[in-house]
Amino acid sequence: MIQLSEGGWRSRHEKLHNYLDVALEQGDSIEQRYHVLATPNGKRLLRNSIAVPQLYERYANAAKLSEKIIKRIDVLYKNAE
Repeated sequence: MIQLSEGGWRSRHEKLHNYLDVALEQGDSIEQRYHVLATPNGKRLLRNSIAVPQLYERYANAAKLSEKIIKRIDVLYKNAE
């Protein structure tokens, strides 16, 4: 599930980078970047490149599951001694 969320975020982030590559072909100053990102398309791409809460939830769930697995392994190794 994490891969799906990351894939979606990565795809949206690549769209932003591609947009910037094309839009900034004539120069890369701070003013030009601001102008490009202040357009409706730039704002939309910026808004869409934010990581969604679902991704953070999935990371948290994976971390909790990892903790459970580690605790279980610790119990099994203690019992094996």
